[in-house]
Amino acid sequence: LGEQHSIASFLDFETARIDSLVARKRGLISLLGERMCAEIDTEITCEAWPRLRLRYLLLDIQQGWSPQCERRTVEPGEWGVLKVGCVNGMAFNPWEHKALPANETPRVEYEVRDGDVLMSRANTRELLGSTALVSGVLPHMLLCDKLYRLRPRTAMIKPSFLVFALNSGLARGQMEVEATGASDSMQNIGQDTVRSLLLPVPPTAEQRTVVQRLTDALRRGRTLIARIEAQITGLQEHRAALITAAVTGQIDVRAKAT
Repeated sequence: LGEQHSIASFLDFETARIDSLVARKRGLISLLGERMCAEIDTEITCEAWPRLRLRYLLLDIQQGWSPQCERRTVEPGEWGVLKVGCVNGMAFNPWEHKALPANETPRVEYEVRDGDVLMSRANTRELLGSTALVSGVLPHMLLCDKLYRLRPRTAMIKPSFLVFALNSGLARGQMEVEATGASDSMQNIGQDTVRSLLLPVPPTAEQRTVVQRLTDALRRGRTLIARIEAQITGLQEHRAALITAAVTGQIDVRAKAT
């Protein structure tokens, strides 16, 4: 019993120390995320730029299709349907999808291609309206009904600038006011709300400059976040290994506990 007490005391102290480090690193990730959002807001909300309703900047909005799918990713040659989470975090994730059953005929008009602008129309309050530019999409991927595909008038607004503008606090504030839903876990925005969004529209040359600055800033931020996440994974693995080593007698904790 005395040895059990020594092991428990040792592990209580060490795991608490590791958990504290993990919490601090997760807090740092949160701060980096807030900093990236602040950089977008600073770049996008220039008072000197004219503001236009999104309806004048779009050729079309398309809502997708959500048949009953299989809970797995596609095999080569199969069709799939993207999940709403594919646009979270302003980065397109091609692996957020489900496989279309072989007996279901794909609706090819919803096939997603690189360069498309996709927006989450139904999600949690925090993720509602998340928008990303499609890059690296897998073949035969279809748009689901919880996503909008926006077709911008590229002579007026570049797709990459539109993505940053829609992820800014300016746009998100407008969407939150108009969102509908019984709970924060599932909110919706209609096409009329999207078309009515008021966005800053600088000249296209300036749009490219802003996009380059923000792309560089986000790349730096995401690199730092990836490093911190790797450190968290290492700490969690060390925590698990330490517990195993202590309870199986691979390390003698009696001296350490005292």
